[in-house]
Amino acid sequence: MTTTLVTNYSMPGSISRFELDFTLDFSVDTQRGLRILNAALLGAIGDRGPLADPEPKVRISEVGDHGITYKARYYIDPIMTSPSKARHTVIASVMAHVGRAGLTLAYPKSDVFVARMPWRQQTWTSPKDQARQLGKLSLFAALGPDELAFLVSRMQVDSYKKDDPVVQQDAEGDSMYILAEGLLEVWVRNDAGNKVKVADLAPGTFFGEKSLLTGEKRSATIVCATDSIVCEITKEAIIELFARDPEIPELLSRAVAIREVQNRDVLGRMERDERGRELERETDRFLTRIRTFFGLSRSSKNVA
Repeated sequence: MTTTLVTNYSMPGSISRFELDFTLDFSVDTQRGLRILNAALLGAIGDRGPLADPEPKVRISEVGDHGITYKARYYIDPIMTSPSKARHTVIASVMAHVGRAGLTLAYPKSDVFVARMPWRQQTWTSPKDQARQLGKLSLFAALGPDELAFLVSRMQVDSYKKDDPVVQQDAEGDSMYILAEGLLEVWVRNDAGNKVKVADLAPGTFFGEKSLLTGEKRSATIVCATDSIVCEITKEAIIELFARDPEIPELLSRAVAIREVQNRDVLGRMERDERGRELERETDRFLTRIRTFFGLSRSSKNVA
């Protein structure tokens, strides 16, 4: 033994594998569950989460008393991050994606109802649920139930496969999109003409609102990192919405202005009075562009 060279083929490497179980209700379609959880796991990749290689994966594990259990398998380098930090990051990402999709993790149910049982799991295929989800977006938060229901009646819900493009940078566009389920990647061309990934988009994120409201060209290329469900709202739908209520252009202008100044990190460096003035300037600027793009009259009533 002392003169023999022995190779230990089971010697552990620096990368460690971990698994977490998540259970969704029986009413949630398994393909939908896999889509949501795989997107959440990919969205957790980073310095405080799983490694990108080997790629984390979610598989159906078992059927239990409370629902279908999915096993999330991921890898970390303990030198870079601790198992507890990575577990926190994964769980936080899963809870965010599940919540944005209108779902909850399965739990023991012992409710007693004397009326029709409420539907616990929301879906983007139901108009009622769509209106509720649209109302959560900052762009449409000021709209009433009737306006939201109208938008839902004109909204298109599409399924995309992994690597499918949603929009292309510099392309003409007059519609906006909302990510319902899945994960999207944002790519832009730098000064050298190379494509660079700048962000991931999680469920509940909307994009393309400037193209919809002002006709701007697409500012980035958006590609599906996973199978995704994406909703589209077109210029034609907005034209009909504006005809229903002449105050809506200003409501949307203010919502876009708030998003714009927040993205530029302007408000945090301003005094309160100056913040108000900056928002008013941006609102007026977008409102002018919206009126020009849609050919609206300037006689619409101002919103207090």
